[in-house]
Amino acid sequence: MTALVESVDLDSLALAGDWLAALFTLGSMGLWFARRRAGARGRRWAASAALGVAGGGALTWGKRVEPDLTEVTREHLALTAAPLRIALLADLHAGRSDREKVARVVERTNSEAPDVVLLAGDFISGYELTDERRAKLEGLRGLRAPGGVFAVLGNHDSEPYGDDTPRRDAIAAVLTGFGYRVLHNEAVELRGDLWLAGVDEVQAGRADAKRALAAVPAGKKRLAVAHDWHALDEDVRFDLGLVGHTHGGQLCLPFTSVCAGPARDRPYVRGRHAWRRGGVLYVNRGIGLSKLPVRIGCRPELTLFELGPDAR
Repeated sequence: MTALVESVDLDSLALAGDWLAALFTLGSMGLWFARRRAGARGRRWAASAALGVAGGGALTWGKRVEPDLTEVTREHLALTAAPLRIALLADLHAGRSDREKVARVVERTNSEAPDVVLLAGDFISGYELTDERRAKLEGLRGLRAPGGVFAVLGNHDSEPYGDDTPRRDAIAAVLTGFGYRVLHNEAVELRGDLWLAGVDEVQAGRADAKRALAAVPAGKKRLAVAHDWHALDEDVRFDLGLVGHTHGGQLCLPFTSVCAGPARDRPYVRGRHAWRRGGVLYVNRGIGLSKLPVRIGCRPELTLFELGPDAR
């Protein structure tokens, strides 16, 4: 797996530099002041000040900077007879993500010239498709892929209580209006040797991976997409499963695999995994935010899968 820092917004990068410079300056001032003060009291004061500066800086970074530093991750898998490039996006969360941010992600995705684009659910934030969220979701219009743009719905696209059909139908209608196809436990042919099975939302009780994958002809490669990996956790076989939902933990200790998030999401929180029933599972870190509006050590992600006869 190769992670490429390719889609960094220059304004965000400049802002990051400003904040790092400010933190360095404040830290230096704190150390200088501590040296001017004698004894343990001065050292305690310096430690408290340093913690305060670090905490404030981390919070500002996580709220203002890192959510806009989208990372392009490339995965190479030997899966198809001929080369095929698939782009995966998840968890846009229109509402917390503004229209301009979503539009930038669309532009970045198009610049990679994918053959197919997959959208792994949670198009809105919260459980109501308000006019404001609908307007922000418009930023998703314009994805281009000759093999099609396919989507499945996520838990935020459904209603946790009562009948969620109107909500789901409304979001699906918006996506269909963009020219994208929403899959509900069904399979479509991407090319002769590869089929795509789209599995519905598991928390809403609508997931049926067996039904979706049963539609794939025998002997064909199976690509499954769902919002949540639990939707695929049935007695089914796939060659490559693509999901989102976890946001990669959203709050992670830098340079480690230690992340926040519910125990339910483990062990498949982010990245590439050998799936327990064979094949490969990939968990995308998502684009947007939910609950806590910050990302630390867990940048937004656009994943590109380079499929072909050989894994480079």
